[in-house]
Amino acid sequence: MELIKPNTKFDFVDCTVRRCIPKISTLVGLIQNCGAFIGVVSGNFHVAMTTLPHKHIAFLEKEIPVARFTNESIQSFNLKNYQKGDIKLWLQNMPS
Repeated sequence: MELIKPNTKFDFVDCTVRRCIPKISTLVGLIQNCGAFIGVVSGNFHVAMTTLPHKHIAFLEKEIPVARFTNESIQSFNLKNYQKGDIKLWLQNMPS
């Protein structure tokens, strides 16, 4: 089992939002313009759930399963059993 290190820069990521102004309207706009959202339960996750097609959302779970937060069918990755390349493969095969 290979865990993802915090803040791992994937070679297929070609932009960042770290320099954006931290405002709710900015957050919503950024997420609406993303091709996909991959994250943990947070405000960002809930914004993604209300603004993106659910087939473009992936939940990273460790202790708490995604079913605790939504009954919607979304992709999840269990970080305890993560296999290197799973997320990249999901992104490459994600329906448009």
